[in-house]
Amino acid sequence: GTVLGFMGLTWEFRGAVKIGDTIHVAAAVEELKPMPRLGGGYVTFTVGSDVFTATLTNGIAVAQRANLVVGNHPVAATYAGDNSFNGSTTTGADLLIQAILTTGKDGNGAGTVTTDPAGIDCGIACVTRFDPNTIITLTATPPVSSTFVGWSGDAGGTTNPLTVTLNGDKAITATFTLKTYVITPTAGANGSITPSTPQTVNYGDDQVLTIAADQHYHIIQVAVDGASVGALDVYTFTS
Repeated sequence: GTVLGFMGLTWEFRGAVKIGDTIHVAAAVEELKPMPRLGGGYVTFTVGSDVFTATLTNGIAVAQRANLVVGNHPVAATYAGDNSFNGSTTTGADLLIQAILTTGKDGNGAGTVTTDPAGIDCGIACVTRFDPNTIITLTATPPVSSTFVGWSGDAGGTTNPLTVTLNGDKAITATFTLKTYVITPTAGANGSITPSTPQTVNYGDDQVLTIAADQHYHIIQVAVDGASVGALDVYTFTS
């Protein structure tokens, strides 16, 4: 057990006490008070209307609670002693639940999503936390090969940059598509181009066109977007 004696003891001498004197004391126990055992008892946590308890072990009480909404929650913790201690004490604090912003990318194109304030740089870091009601600006940035199409999830539209208020957890996806080009072959009289129908070509891909003159004719010139590239029988379109 734990013994704690002589609390608030006052000495009164009726004669002179000199340095080196020996003082003899006769003491008697007049009152016994129970003391708390180390590590005993439990703590009651109150978060709003939610009340739950945790056992105190080695001076520490650990409690977990899921599904707390985003925001600031006053928390009260009340310690109640074990069987050898009938007292209790209450302390308080504020528990801040931050909002989680999750970003993603969709589509066959490439691009990044960033935030201001900093925290998101997706594709590297696509999930982070911000204080409740933080105003976030999301920016979708495609490379030269792609086009930003729009937002989906907890946001919509094509506004870029996009401003959102994090009044709760949000998941927002940016869609990027790969750029495409349409090549429309047109042959003059007495000749042909193969393929002869419009061709859709993805950015970075090539398309070979074969130009042929009919019998007894020859190619005078090949023009691309109105500009002559010479009298070619094969032209490769590079996007």
